[in-house]
Amino acid sequence: MNHGYIAFHERMGFRIGSNDGKLNGIPMTLNYAGEGQHRTRFSKQLGRPSRVT
Repeated sequence: MNHGYIAFHERMGFRIGSNDGKLNGIPMTLNYAGEGQHRTRFSKQLGRPSRVT
């Protein structure tokens, strides 16, 4: 797994999303792109966060 790839996306405001497993301690969605093709999924909230008053 490319730790630089994860760090880059986190600097851009993405967070690791829900995943169903881990590989070398990194959350992964197992078999996402086919057998043995694991991926880390990211998410990012778009727009302005709501303010509570």
